[in-house]
Amino acid sequence: MQDLLRQAGIDPRINSQKQSDPEGAPSTAPAISSIEITAACVAKTATSMAAGRSGAADDAAAELRANQLHLRTVIEAVPMGILLAEAPSGRIIMGNARTQEVLGHPPIYASGLGGYAAYTGFHADGRPVDATEWPLARIAGGAVDRAELEVNYLRPDGSLTWIGVTGEAIKGNDGTTIGAVVVFRSIDRRKMAEATQDLLNRELSHRLKNTLAMVQSIATQTLRNAPSLSAAQEALAARLVALGKAHDVLLAGHTESASVSAVVQGALALHEDTATRFQFSGPSLFIGPSAALMLGLMLHELATNAAKYGALSVATGHVTVGWRVTGEDGEAQFCLEWIELGGPPVTPPARKGFGSRLIERGIGGGRVVIGYPSEGVTCTLSVPLAGFQLPEEQSLDLKP
Repeated sequence: MQDLLRQAGIDPRINSQKQSDPEGAPSTAPAISSIEITAACVAKTATSMAAGRSGAADDAAAELRANQLHLRTVIEAVPMGILLAEAPSGRIIMGNARTQEVLGHPPIYASGLGGYAAYTGFHADGRPVDATEWPLARIAGGAVDRAELEVNYLRPDGSLTWIGVTGEAIKGNDGTTIGAVVVFRSIDRRKMAEATQDLLNRELSHRLKNTLAMVQSIATQTLRNAPSLSAAQEALAARLVALGKAHDVLLAGHTESASVSAVVQGALALHEDTATRFQFSGPSLFIGPSAALMLGLMLHELATNAAKYGALSVATGHVTVGWRVTGEDGEAQFCLEWIELGGPPVTPPARKGFGSRLIERGIGGGRVVIGYPSEGVTCTLSVPLAGFQLPEEQSLDLKP
């Protein structure tokens, strides 16, 4: 701000007689103050008087008025709210029209530091900003030469807006603080961006913890049940790929939910070697992140088994995957059916590996029924819709 004054031909280091107005309530109009008399104006006046020019007093008064107008022009041209106050009283003696754009009201010309209570703001933790905490008060009171503050400002219409306040002292020739200037600016966009980033960071941390817990459980169970190291390597790699595809579906939407259709098709894309391999049907429905990951893994295991022993192991086989919502309100259920057709005759497995147990475990709070009719494996999942759609906060546990 001092640079702006200098550019206007005004030395901000004004050395003038300071008034000692007591603190008081804000007034509705500014008062003339020595702060408005610049060093440049005083120097020119002194030079004129020393030269003995006729009419020196009139010239000085005229130049003071012209310089005051010049100062007003400068602060009105600045694209931010500006307030000037004298020290040590803190009396506000000038403000610009931009102040109303930022604060929602015209400058309040407080006659002293106590009048700053008319400016109502809140810290990030919700504490009210005390009158003595405003940068203008701290600088005019002599506590600091420069101060900054970010507050959630209360506008007259009841709305809140984040503003940044930066202030600097105006010094006299003897180095004492004789005034202060502050600049107001809106920082709503920056605060919104910071809040969004904080939310994303917390969501990322939560998902990462859940993913690591899921990977640990998948790895433990795969190694425990695999007949050989090579089989474990193959199964673990495939399961992690399926997990990654489910994550891709979540990230593609940039939200905390995923489309059931996208999850189903993403999990089965690896096995879709012909256009007739899968038949999908179901309404548009979005589910929470944990449910999407579990559904993706469950479908991966069904497809893997079908590719080894069922309908996807022969060229003529195909799979129908359909989902629907039954019931209403709090009783609504999400139902998904997997039906294999055209494959070799089916016989129930002699033992259940981790993949089968993962399928049967289904999704928290749900019920899974696997059938082995000779024409093809069937699997039916039923889970309360409310818990299925909400982003789950608990970590995932895949242990049987």
